[in-house]
Amino acid sequence: MTASAGEMRLGRNRGWATAMAAAIVGLGVIITFRGLRGSPVAIILGVLLVVAGILGYARALRPWSLDDLGLSLAGNRRLLWSDVARIQVIATTPQGAGMGPARVDLIIATPQRTAKLLLLSRDDAAKVSALLVRRLPPDVQGREQLWLIDNAWAHIQ
Repeated sequence: MTASAGEMRLGRNRGWATAMAAAIVGLGVIITFRGLRGSPVAIILGVLLVVAGILGYARALRPWSLDDLGLSLAGNRRLLWSDVARIQVIATTPQGAGMGPARVDLIIATPQRTAKLLLLSRDDAAKVSALLVRRLPPDVQGREQLWLIDNAWAHIQ
């Protein structure tokens, strides 16, 4: 996650997106080359698979953006802080100091949609926590769990 100009951007897992895109593009290239032997339908299908793989990869890595108004989801959908009905914080810490990274899953729910954010660094978690404390309405269910976001890394330091 990187921070810039008053907003934070959350990326998605690159490994899974890369593997899926490579498989789709590879299949498209194979079908296209087989189509060069005389099948225009195979050429079109192969090219479409290559384009779909590239566009899917770009969409899978499109970051989410947090700002003072809300959370922008992929596909230009927006989750406004004023619409949030419930949040849930799930903090997973290692069994002992130095045994692995802590992580925080933050689930933000409105009546229409739910977003799940994964925070892997203490700095990013502190920024998200401060933003939520400032912007979430006081009647949001689970608001008292926000302290868990910062606390997940406390025992490691």
